[in-house]
Amino acid sequence: ADFADRAPLDTLHFWLGKSEQALGIDAKLAKNPAQAGIHFASARSEYDSVISISKFAASIWADNAVYEKAKIYYDEGAFTNAITDPQAFINSHSTSNVINSARFFLGRSYHESDINILNNELSAVQWYKMVDATSSLFDDAQFQIARIPFDKIPAGTTNPADYDAAIAS
Repeated sequence: ADFADRAPLDTLHFWLGKSEQALGIDAKLAKNPAQAGIHFASARSEYDSVISISKFAASIWADNAVYEKAKIYYDEGAFTNAITDPQAFINSHSTSNVINSARFFLGRSYHESDINILNNELSAVQWYKMVDATSSLFDDAQFQIARIPFDKIPAGTTNPADYDAAIAS
C-alpha cells in the first residue's frame, strides 16, 4: 500500500491533539479532572496517529507528536511520567527541533515535583542549564533557576532572613 498520500493527515491529527491537550488543561484549571482525563486521552490518541503515519510517510510533526505526548504528563501533574517520558524523548531525538522544549519541561517537572526535593532542585537546574542560549525558552529557563531558592521560603513568611538566604544562594 502507498501511504504517501496520508502525510497531510499527520497535520490534522497533530493539531487535533494540540486542541484536545489545550481542552484538557482548561478542564484541569476548572477543577474538572474527569473531563481533563478525557481530553488528555484524546490528545494522546491523536499524537499516536501522527506517530503511526510517520512510519509510512515523512512527517514534519513526528518529533513534535512524541514530545507533546510526553508533555501531557506534565500538564496532568503526573510528574513521575513527566520525568521519564521526556528523558526517553531526549535520548532518542537529540537533534529534534523541540529538544530545548523537552529540556525546559523536564526541568519544570523536576522543579514542580515534590518527590525527593533536594535532588529535584539539582536536576531542575541541570535541565534548565541545557536549554540552548538561542532558544526562545532560554530566558525563562534562567528565570526558573533564579526562582528555585525562593520557592523554599514558607508561604506567608515575613522573616527578612529567609529572603536574604534565598538571594545569597
